[in-house]
Amino acid sequence: MISRSQLSKAIAFATLASVPLFAKADVPSLPNTPFSPITQVSTFDPFSKPAPCQVGPIIGGHFVPLNLRLGAELSPRTKFDGGVDLDVPGVHFGRGSSARIDFDAIVSANFGGVSTLFPLTFDLIYHPAFVGIHNPYLGFGIGPYFGERTRFGGKIVFGANFTRDLGLEGAVHFAGYGPALFTLQVRFPL
Repeated sequence: MISRSQLSKAIAFATLASVPLFAKADVPSLPNTPFSPITQVSTFDPFSKPAPCQVGPIIGGHFVPLNLRLGAELSPRTKFDGGVDLDVPGVHFGRGSSARIDFDAIVSANFGGVSTLFPLTFDLIYHPAFVGIHNPYLGFGIGPYFGERTRFGGKIVFGANFTRDLGLEGAVHFAGYGPALFTLQVRFPL
């Protein structure tokens, strides 16, 4: 016999399984309502090359781009720094601003062992309009910094997009202990 908790878990799983989590940015979506049935024939060809597109989750019915950042911590010591960021639709603090969630991994590997710091920050980004610089931005973020001990920290972010698919971003992290960490990363969409 199925218990009530097993039934509720099955219903919750079935509901979540029917919600799309990721979508391609360049694929148009058709409304699926009782008044407009979808009669589109699949054009899937397993031997064709995929069209270039950006992948990201759907939040609140809006496509949200996912970006990858790769680089290094340059001060106080050199370490690898990689991360992802996700725009948060509908959150603004003024004209020309946006919000995003960043998750990074700052990795130090040497003969003494491996240590990693994982910042998870909520960032508010301002996009000023400067002539001659392509899409510059400046902002700050706060959130937990997971490591040997979890501490609350923050960061200052600055950068610019040089092309639609390539940008450069710098950040100064205040991890809640020790000196500030300066990182420099290349940023591009997934």
